[in-house]
Parts: sequence; C-alpha cells; structure tokens
Amino acid sequence: MDRTSISKEEYIEKLENELKAKDRKIDLLRSQLKERRVEGSKILNEIRRMNQRMSSEKADFSSIVDQIKDFNKAFLGHHEDALRTLDEMHQINNDLLLENHTLKEQSSKLNEANEKLKEIAKAWEINYNKNFEAASSLYVKEKRLKEKSKKLEEAYTKTFQKITESINYAKKIQEAMMPDTLSVRDNLHDSFIFWQPKDIVSGDFYWMCEKNYKIIVAAVDCTGHGVPGAIMSAVGIRLLNEIVHVKGILNPAEILFHLDKDINNMLSHSDEKRREGMDAAICVIDNVPEFYKEYISEKKIHYAGARQPFVYIKDGEICRIKGDRKSIGEKSLLKDENDFSYTEHIIDVDEPLNFYIFSDGFQDQFGGMGKKFSLRRLEQVFLENHEKSMEEQKNIIMNEFMIWKGDEQQIDDVTVMGFRVA
Repeated sequence: MDRTSISKEEYIEKLENELKAKDRKIDLLRSQLKERRVEGSKILNEIRRMNQRMSSEKADFSSIVDQIKDFNKAFLGHHEDALRTLDEMHQINNDLLLENHTLKEQSSKLNEANEKLKEIAKAWEINYNKNFEAASSLYVKEKRLKEKSKKLEEAYTKTFQKITESINYAKKIQEAMMPDTLSVRDNLHDSFIFWQPKDIVSGDFYWMCEKNYKIIVAAVDCTGHGVPGAIMSAVGIRLLNEIVHVKGILNPAEILFHLDKDINNMLSHSDEKRREGMDAAICVIDNVPEFYKEYISEKKIHYAGARQPFVYIKDGEICRIKGDRKSIGEKSLLKDENDFSYTEHIIDVDEPLNFYIFSDGFQDQFGGMGKKFSLRRLEQVFLENHEKSMEEQKNIIMNEFMIWKGDEQQIDDVTVMGFRVA
C-alpha cells in the first residue's frame, strides 16, 4: 500500500501487525526447536538404555550398532532442522532489527512533522486571534460609521429641507420682483409669458414697466441657472428699475449700455476671469393715450439686443433682427469700453403685429433623437400659430416644449414672451 495514501495511525497499526506476525513465527520456531531437543534427549536416553542393555544383557552388538546408527541419523536430521530453524530465527531477527531501525527513522520523521504541524497550528491560532481582533475592530468601526452615516443623513435631510425651503422662499421673492400676468395684460392686453425655470429659481427673468407713454419690455438670460442665476437676475431687475425709473432712460440701446456699464462696475473688484453676465432683448413700445392718437398716428417699436434676437411676423412672413454680439458684462475688444454702443432698431407698427422675445433655453433644449429644438423650428411654431390668440399660442408653445423634451432633462431656464401690438 502506498504510504502517502494512508494516515500516520493506519501506517503504524500496519507495522505493529507485521511485528506480531513475525513474533508468532519465532514462537512457533522456538516450539519446534524445543520439540526437536526433546526428541534428541529421548534418543540419547535410548542410547544409554541400549548401552546398559548391552552391558547387562550382552545383546548382539551389530544390531545395537545399527540401531545406534539409525538413532544417530535421526539425531543428525533433527540437528540439521534445528540449525535451519536457528538460521531462520537469525534472519527473522535481522529483519526485525531492520524494521525496528526503519520504524525509528519513520517515527523520528513523524515526530518532526508533528512538531511542524504544532508550529503551524500555533501560527494559525495566532493569525486567527489577530484576524478575529481585526474583524471585531472593523465591526465596531463599521457600526460607528453606520451611526455617523445615519446622523449625517439625518443632518443632510434637515439641511436639504432647510435649503429647499429657503430656495422656495427665494422663488417667491423672485416671482414678486417680476411683473405678474395681470399687470402685463393691463399694459399689453393680448400677450403671454412662458417662463419655466430649470431649477426652483431661475437665471432667466422678464421685466416690464410703463413710463412716459412708453411700455418697456425685457427678456433677460443671466449666466448660469439655479441660485447663482437667480442672484444675477435680482441684480438685473434692480439695475433696470434704477436705469429706467431713476435715471429716466427709455431708449433700449442706452438701457443696455448702462446695464452693461453697471454690471462691469459691480463685478470689477474680482481679479479672476469672470463669466457672469447677461443676454438680453429690450423692446420699447409707444403707448399713445387715446386723447393723443388724433395728433400722433404713428406707432413704433424700438428694439436693442445683447445676443438675443427680436422676432416678429409681418405680411405672413417671419422677420428676425439679431442682437449685438456682446453680452451684458462681457469685456469689449475696444480699448475704451465706452466707445461700444448697442444698436437700436425701429419697427413701424402700421398694422397689428405679433412680436416675440425669448432666451435660448427653448431652442437649445434636447429632445427627439438627441437634437436641439433650434431657432428655426421655434420661429416656425410662431408663424404657424400667429393668427391665434396669445393665450392659445402660449398653450401650444408649452405643449411643444414638453413633447419635444419628453424624458430628457431640461438643460436651461426657458423664457418666451409674445405680444400683439395694434
């Protein structure tokens, strides 16, 4: 049997069984030798008796010699068997000595292996204890982390709730700063405003006021959205109120010029390259009272834009006037920024006229097949529905936006303003 395929205990038991078998064989040989010695002793006794008989009875000498020869031959045979038995016992004894030596060597190796196993078991026990201590420490740390995580989550929830409440309150403030729908319709009866922030508060804002028989309307897109954009929108609303109501400036190009100058002055303390600014479209509409209409028959719309267009429909065709390619707050390439002036455009209103100003949030919105809505598609919506009432147009534009956006995320604030001037 292959030693590697059995255990230590089985192998030792096998060797013990072999030794017992050899001991039994030795005992057998010893018994046989003892029997032969007995027989030899019997023969000697018989020879003595025969000698005594020869002496006493003087028997025939030749027959006695023959008997002695026979006994001697038998004795020699038994003697040879005894010698062979002794040789076998000697060989077995040598085999036993060799087996004993082999067993001692194997026992020594087994003891060495056992000592190594003890060392391995001891090392394993030490490692097990260390791992157990480490696992216990990790468990305690994990438990503490879970407790801290739970506290942080609770704190985050409370903080988020407070921030959300603050932003919702900021939204109310922002909405209060902009004209409501009723005040807009008091000045422009047939009009709509579609204003949809990306977040709770918006970087887009719309603004309107009436002064000196003129209605000033503005659609402004501040850099960014959310809270930063809302802060810029509050700044823009305050500056527009100051420029128009305090300084009395009613020309749209001059309004943009002063708005740009004031924004640059407010942000000039920052040495970093800033991106804060605004894109804006401003329209000034003549609002001649009834008792002056017989003296002033002409009605005009004055427009100026900073990267925002002015779109109107006349004679069934779409007309677009581009704004100047300089945002409010953007550094001018001219050496003296005061040398730059925004362009004023004048449109005569000799028939009912639909006009639209808007931020770029609608046209840049991704939708079907990952494409933007585009300015051309937005103008087509204006053209196809310009004969409908402004309220109907608002609903159509809102639906167009929601259908186009679908499951896509809204990427920017959206503002679209439409007016019909007669």
